[in-house]
Amino acid sequence: MTNPRKMMMAAAGAGAEGGTLWTWGRNPPYYQMGIGGGVDKSTPVQIGSEENWTVATTGDNTNQWLNADGQIYGSGLNNHGNYGTGNVTTYSSPQLMVDPPSGTKVFVDLFIGGYGGIGVADDGTLWTWGDNGKGQLGNQTATTLDVSSPIQVGSLTDWAKCSGCENSYTMIKTNGTLWGMGKNNEGQLGDGTKIGRSSPVQIGSLTTWDRIPSCTQIHRYAIKTDNSLWVYGDGGQGRLGDSSSVARSSPVQIAGSWLDAGGGQDFGIGIKTDGTLWGWGYNISGQNGSGNTVTSSSPVQIGSLTSWESCATLNQSGFAIKTDGTAWAWGVNTNGCLGISTVTNRSSPVQIASATTWSSLAKSCSGNSMAAIQGG
Repeated sequence: MTNPRKMMMAAAGAGAEGGTLWTWGRNPPYYQMGIGGGVDKSTPVQIGSEENWTVATTGDNTNQWLNADGQIYGSGLNNHGNYGTGNVTTYSSPQLMVDPPSGTKVFVDLFIGGYGGIGVADDGTLWTWGDNGKGQLGNQTATTLDVSSPIQVGSLTDWAKCSGCENSYTMIKTNGTLWGMGKNNEGQLGDGTKIGRSSPVQIGSLTTWDRIPSCTQIHRYAIKTDNSLWVYGDGGQGRLGDSSSVARSSPVQIAGSWLDAGGGQDFGIGIKTDGTLWGWGYNISGQNGSGNTVTSSSPVQIGSLTSWESCATLNQSGFAIKTDGTAWAWGVNTNGCLGISTVTNRSSPVQIASATTWSSLAKSCSGNSMAAIQGG
């Protein structure tokens, strides 16, 4: 019988073919880039020499990475036990996460949001660590104490994917159901309420959820197996892209067939299945990539190319990779976070370096540092 977990985890996490890890943007004062210290970088810099990285995820002042052996590393601010090393010491180079209490776990997916993180192990268990101020660690108790080492969320063994942002997380099970936990003041959990949850709550009853792109602390995106894109949470500034500026506590659809998407602080971007690139939301600094500074509450095409493959966002910056392996960036360029050798904002895509081997961008929800993987 086909293993549904292996199908859902193909090309990610343990057992996947890895690549080299690169980073750029903000570094001091917490040195989250993991290059051992130094100043901000406006062009990509390689982290170490290993060629087995499979997932990168960047937070406000903390970054984490997953390798092909299923090991999680982190660096940067660690005031809440942000990257699961069992302490609250800040490091400027990658530190290996301590083993979960039940013994060594091989992770297959990872996300860091705000001051903590979430990971899925290859046995289908779900783990969290770090800040728990809004119950986002999902430990099903009234406590909001931080945890500096990974703890298991419940006892279920059917978790497949994870995402989220500061104070709340989103997950998909192997049966295609969508779940959330943590802060919910803007309906960002998508369960039809604005009630915070300290344990996972199911979002609707559908079993067709497939991917959960990068998002922010107040709004979320999710894509179904039919490539339909759904949004929920705070709709201010048109950030949901549903032609409105109202909050949605349950998922609503954005028309079209979508391959990927990403949510920045108050804007969004997405790639349709025809390879076209789109942006929406607040645009005063060109963050939706349309070549102007006009805000739009519905998707606006970025150029006319049909060769876009994947995308990601930071606070107010957009990133995308083409089918030819080149990487591109636009929007706010604080700390050189666009990786284009300057700190000048851009309202349309500009190529990052000259490499043609970029394979994936970091999952991110905030901050001014970015990471990506070449090869793999």
